[in-house]
Amino acid sequence: MYEQLQALLGLPIKSTAWPGYKKLPLYLQAGRAFHIVRAAGVAFLLVAPAESEQYRPLQLKKQCEKLQDAAGMPVAFSFTAMSRPQRNALIRHGIPFVFLPDQCYLPLMGVALQNHFSAKQKAPAQMTPASQMLFLLLLYRKGESLSKSEAAQALHLTPTSITRASAALANMGLIHELRQGKEIRMQPAGTGYAYYQKAAPCLISPVQKTVLSEEPHLRQNSLLAGESALAAGSMLAAPEVTTRACYKGLLGDAKTVTQQPDPLWDDYEHTFRLELWKYDPRLFAAGGSVDPVSLACSLRDVNDERVEEQLQRYLEAVKW
Repeated sequence: MYEQLQALLGLPIKSTAWPGYKKLPLYLQAGRAFHIVRAAGVAFLLVAPAESEQYRPLQLKKQCEKLQDAAGMPVAFSFTAMSRPQRNALIRHGIPFVFLPDQCYLPLMGVALQNHFSAKQKAPAQMTPASQMLFLLLLYRKGESLSKSEAAQALHLTPTSITRASAALANMGLIHELRQGKEIRMQPAGTGYAYYQKAAPCLISPVQKTVLSEEPHLRQNSLLAGESALAAGSMLAAPEVTTRACYKGLLGDAKTVTQQPDPLWDDYEHTFRLELWKYDPRLFAAGGSVDPVSLACSLRDVNDERVEEQLQRYLEAVKW
């Protein structure tokens, strides 16, 4: 296993058994293997759960914190089997893992790898609103190439903004810029759900701010968002206070309320939660709701297994 990890990281590693596991509670040590891995000056505890072990991301996250306190170093889990939903959930919760021979999520190694491979160009960590808009446009066009002028017109952005966004996506390996005569066309480096997954680590939440409002014109010019949108397309129960989304520029001087609603006294008939977005959700609207990818990005930090499960099913049901 450690030869595969060394090949995957491109770094020499050393591994030694960790005797400290004997002091752990039985539920943290039963059937597991513990090794201290050292690479590029970084040491972390690699925990291999038993093959028969059932786990949930929130449970692993709590265990990760306890193991880290006990070992005095970062912790990662090593798996021999992993489904796509499990992998996505681990990444959303920031749980480091290794799934050999070709997958790992080790943010704790980020600085070490950067220093070790400093000669390589560093890809942007996150998209800007403009680059995310361009990515979504290409994703929903299902593999269709676009010229920069076509993209600028579709997204209502300047040619300069499109040029910068295109360069950023190319640097991330998400598009190819192809010259055809005097024109440069942008070809997505993938399609469908796999293309979304490739971009997922770089995607940002579109939500700038959330307020409460009763303004009819904001309700009319907004879309279902958040858990309300997810409930409309899944088995999730709809929240009592509806969530909607609009471009932040539409808010203007509209009257809003900032206090949280009181479930015992407040009337929800006219009040709704309004997400102010960094880009106009109407550009990629799916019916009366925000688009699936932006929805997933906006719910990324929701710490609720019900939401995570229904969101995963919702995404897998999308006609990519």
